[in-house]
Amino acid sequence: MRNHPEASTGKQRSVGLIDGLISLVIVSLVFVTGKPSLLYQLSITVNSTILVIILFSIHRLLALMLFNQTIGMRLLKVVLLNGDASH
Repeated sequence: MRNHPEASTGKQRSVGLIDGLISLVIVSLVFVTGKPSLLYQLSITVNSTILVIILFSIHRLLALMLFNQTIGMRLLKVVLLNGDASH
């Protein structure tokens, strides 16, 4: 088992910003293109900020469950650690 150092606070925040920007871009594209229609209909009735937060949460949850890392984590080479500082 390899031990990895904890990522710096700046790196952790950058990961969150990258993942948040992905959600923001997706919601913006839905507003501009109107596709997919199901998400567009939802975006008309729901506050767009809440939609970004929901999409951000779903993205993080699915990425961590399926791949053990998000896109931001992969780009910045951050490893998700458990309480023992191992992955």
